[in-house]
Amino acid sequence: MELLAPAGSMEALRAAVFCGADAVYLGGGGFNARRNARNFTQEELAEAVAFCHERGVFVYVTMNTLLLDREAGEAAEYIRFLNRIGADALIVQDLGVARLAQSVAPELTLHASTQMTIASVEGARLCKELGFTRVVLARELAKGQMEAIARESGLETEVFVHGALCVCFSGQCYFSAMLGGRSGNRGLCAQPCRLLYRKEGQAPQALLSLKDLSLGAHLTELSAMGVTSLKIEGRMRRPEYVAAVCSAFRRAIDEKRNLTQEELADLAMVFSRQGFTDGYFAGNLSDMQGVREEPDEKAYRAKLEELQKLYARERVFPKFGISLTAKLAAGKPARLRLSDGTHTAEVLGDVPEPARSRGVTEEELAARLAPGKGSPFYAEDIQIRVEPNLFFSAASGNALRRAGLAALSERIFPSGRPEGPTPSLPQGQAKPAKAEFSASVRTKEQLIALLETEPPKRVYLPFDFEPEKWPSLPKGTEFVLTLPRVYEPGMEKDVRRQVEKAEKAGVSALLAGSLGTLAKVSEFGLPVYGDAGLNLTNSHALMQAKGLGLSGAAVSFELTLAQIRGLAQYLPLEMLVYGRLPLMLLKRCVMQNCKACRGDMTIFDRRGEPIYVTREYGCQNQLWNGHVLWLADKPEDWPDVSLLRLVFTDEPPARCREVLEAYRGGSTCPLPEKFTRGLYYRGVQ
Repeated sequence: MELLAPAGSMEALRAAVFCGADAVYLGGGGFNARRNARNFTQEELAEAVAFCHERGVFVYVTMNTLLLDREAGEAAEYIRFLNRIGADALIVQDLGVARLAQSVAPELTLHASTQMTIASVEGARLCKELGFTRVVLARELAKGQMEAIARESGLETEVFVHGALCVCFSGQCYFSAMLGGRSGNRGLCAQPCRLLYRKEGQAPQALLSLKDLSLGAHLTELSAMGVTSLKIEGRMRRPEYVAAVCSAFRRAIDEKRNLTQEELADLAMVFSRQGFTDGYFAGNLSDMQGVREEPDEKAYRAKLEELQKLYARERVFPKFGISLTAKLAAGKPARLRLSDGTHTAEVLGDVPEPARSRGVTEEELAARLAPGKGSPFYAEDIQIRVEPNLFFSAASGNALRRAGLAALSERIFPSGRPEGPTPSLPQGQAKPAKAEFSASVRTKEQLIALLETEPPKRVYLPFDFEPEKWPSLPKGTEFVLTLPRVYEPGMEKDVRRQVEKAEKAGVSALLAGSLGTLAKVSEFGLPVYGDAGLNLTNSHALMQAKGLGLSGAAVSFELTLAQIRGLAQYLPLEMLVYGRLPLMLLKRCVMQNCKACRGDMTIFDRRGEPIYVTREYGCQNQLWNGHVLWLADKPEDWPDVSLLRLVFTDEPPARCREVLEAYRGGSTCPLPEKFTRGLYYRGVQ
């Protein structure tokens, strides 16, 4: 298994390499999910790639944020630069970035970021169809779910095994953006989840702050599952942290064992939030909350000098076991063939001379050609054939070895990869003359209220829609079943059963909020619309969405109105114009930590502002903004899209009717007591 370490600075990179990382991941100044880290200039990136490759370490560059149309040209040039300096892979969230990379750097490897919310075999397979070779799995997966993807997807799998743990499914968090315009999807998360929140009648507590993750006690299980890469989180953390974690995991991997309790306790002193959790992996979500305390910081500071010694001097860890075959024949150049099992290199050297006294032996030549202690290569098998009475100097042997290892290194870390043009964007469809309305409901009473007036063109029904208890679905309105936003292994039977039941009741399409869900539901044969959880923010991504067979898509509500107007409409576009906006989607229930809970609740932040919480399928929790989005009084600002969506959560039926009529302009409607314009005017960083 590959040990993959974070590098938020050049010092952290050296710590990772000197302490045994097989690969590092790092970011440049922009387009990466840790824009607050030190990050690397272009000159430093080139230096970092060369430094790592000389020591047999791969470099994966993070480009895992959402792209805006105005940034596409700069992003394409950045990808070209990374391709030229020999970066080994690009870690990508945005479908538009993937489209750019496949055109401008067609041989640059693509890894699907955890920000893509891939939590299923189907989602991983879709990534493979899109040109990705590896998927970084969602951190919320249990062992069995993770194993299914590793064994059945046909992709390399990368798993977070140590470091900070987000409470929200990665890629589905809009909390920081809504709170202060700092988007996690744009690399500037302010981590509001680490603050205290309270339930009604209770004291503030760390409802949304999780302990750090560690799967150090499960390394042998991960190996048996076929996981490709073990990823350490921490580009915002100090080099000493990187050194400590890499050293501990390197020893355990090499010794084919798990970390001991003593080793985990030592790592907890380096950095943790009241200890570690393996709750998602082990399927125990009851004891996962944790915060960083002052005693933790004191313990860390006390160990800094000791930890710095771990990377004070260079150490080279042999990374590649190779087979080595050489032949010396009279009158012919020496021939050396090297292979690591995947890559092969063959080089020619000097012509051996007739021996004046004793000829070189096969044992002597083997010693000269074997990689030295400072090399990332080590010989697993050596086969030498030497004809009798030939002289081959030590200098010739050393030159042959250097040429062979350099040639094999070039195969493993290729340079001079081809480049292509920036992909063009064809003209989109004509913008609709007038937008229609759609509505999302959660209760049958809300639906009844909407049907009593002129109903919207499209209505999104909740996944737990029960046809036998809800009113009949009339003709003339398109009814769409909202599917679980994050599709996980184990949901198959419930999803299939619910889709079949809904279709019989008159549902004619499905709504998918992530790539994993989209990949699964495409087999049902119904039209599929993309929800805002797909994070579509640029025209290149919309081109990709069209290619995935979507019949329409909601654009990200992190865009401004002006940015939405500028999108090429390759398929009918929809935008949210009313209702509570989603803040977070949680795997871990903040209600009761059990699957028997029912109903909704409200929690409060430190200023007393409400956050509405709903229980979703699978005991997932959706956190909603306490203030509703309101644009009914701004019709002149609405972009020319096909559909304007009204999102109803806890509104009484009569209020649903009032809101629909207000947006249609047919009546006046009291403004909500507290409302927001969302991000449509102020945008995000």
